[in-house]
Amino acid sequence: LTDLQATQRLRAKLSKAAATRAVVVCSPISVKAFVLKLVESLHQLSQSYAEKPKGVAGAIDAAGSALTKFGKGLLHRFGVPGSDAYVDRIKALRRETEACVAVYRVLQGSALLVDEVDLVLHPLKSELNWPL
Repeated sequence: LTDLQATQRLRAKLSKAAATRAVVVCSPISVKAFVLKLVESLHQLSQSYAEKPKGVAGAIDAAGSALTKFGKGLLHRFGVPGSDAYVDRIKALRRETEACVAVYRVLQGSALLVDEVDLVLHPLKSELNWPL
């Protein structure tokens, strides 16, 4: 089960729960874990657009010589910016991020009830107080 498949299953379950006006029970830690996953995937996606071919890969692309084919073959194998593997990785990351955003939208339109909020918000007893 990949991250994308797990996120899509979570989205389907939450959408069904929202459509049937059901109650979803989970721990505050699991909500925080999902939000951290969303933030991480958004960060990775934004970083991927900022990356440029560096070092030898950039020099090989700029040279336009006989080494270009060899260099691009290495790029394809290692998945650095400009390669098919890199593009596939970005497409997968985009699909995963879109699925996370869909789950977040379902959660955003929901109500949250927290039991024992004193334990959740206590600075020494809860893991939830660490900054994102």
